[in-house]
Amino acid sequence: MTKEQKIKEIACQIGFDLVGISQLQPSQYTREVQSWVNKGMHGDMHWYPKNIERRLDPTKHLYNKALSAITVGVLYRPAEIPADVKNDPSRGLIARYALYDDYHNLVAEMLEQMAEKITKEINKDWKFQVYVDTGPVLEREVGSKAGLGFVGKNTTLINTTIGSYFFLAEIICNLPLQADVNQLMTNTQGTCGLCQRCQDNCPTKAFVGPYQLDARRCISYLTIEHKTDIPEELRPLLKNWIYGCDVCQEVCPWNKKAANFISTKLQLKKELIAPRLVELLAMTPEKFAEKFHNSPIKRIKWPRFMRNVLVATGNWGDKESLPYITQHLQSEDEMVVRHAQWAKKRVLK
Repeated sequence: MTKEQKIKEIACQIGFDLVGISQLQPSQYTREVQSWVNKGMHGDMHWYPKNIERRLDPTKHLYNKALSAITVGVLYRPAEIPADVKNDPSRGLIARYALYDDYHNLVAEMLEQMAEKITKEINKDWKFQVYVDTGPVLEREVGSKAGLGFVGKNTTLINTTIGSYFFLAEIICNLPLQADVNQLMTNTQGTCGLCQRCQDNCPTKAFVGPYQLDARRCISYLTIEHKTDIPEELRPLLKNWIYGCDVCQEVCPWNKKAANFISTKLQLKKELIAPRLVELLAMTPEKFAEKFHNSPIKRIKWPRFMRNVLVATGNWGDKESLPYITQHLQSEDEMVVRHAQWAKKRVLK
């Protein structure tokens, strides 16, 4: 058994659903990424341009000695949300990936276990760095080169067997590994062809073209990364999304054809499927911290979460919500107050 085969075997033993190996090289999308940043389409994500040299050339990791990437994936696709629940404006929608415990913690722990086994069984002197959606890595390009899928027009990594509902993570290392796209568990060849459903169905028209996403209009960005007021002209377009958005993945034919299963590593939190907005409006910062203590949602903190809920409440427009909105007019957080004022106007119009 080669060391590459052994690494893949270890990944499967740990519980990863996808694994692939690629040799590191400068990005083929350097011009596109730099243009995207120059146009400001990364919005408030000021961390993105930092360390951009390593982002565009992953060989510069590990003090310019990085040679290979071991990319892994963990599935998270749950059962479909009933249409009557999903389309109920009195309920808030949460992106599928956040219906579980925080994937950062779970996948990081799995990666550390994998690295430990590689150290014991393959090379005790290797140097490596693990990244779970945190480091300066163009992970979809690296994942594509590892044979895990192709980058779609909606900018997600799409696997032709399981779709795009999976977390990506990497081990960047100094081992001279042989790239091998013959995957253990999946077929990865595919293309979007002439399909543009993601662009046609995006509620905020965040796609400025195929493979080009203006984060400043993306619902996922606006409800998670964006730290200040959501632009008023975009608020009605968010409808009842309160954390992230799945539309561009929901309409993707590859996801409709994909097998409907999830990793055994993840347990779906059914209480987070379309919760009632009035129940969320009644949530204090303390209750928020308690409810989402092991959720990716906790990362945006109570003010941003309540901002999102108030926007969805204003879009709902039912007078049932007025007592709850009124409470937030007295909030100590000015951003929450401004969004409560907007929600109240929407309800009373």
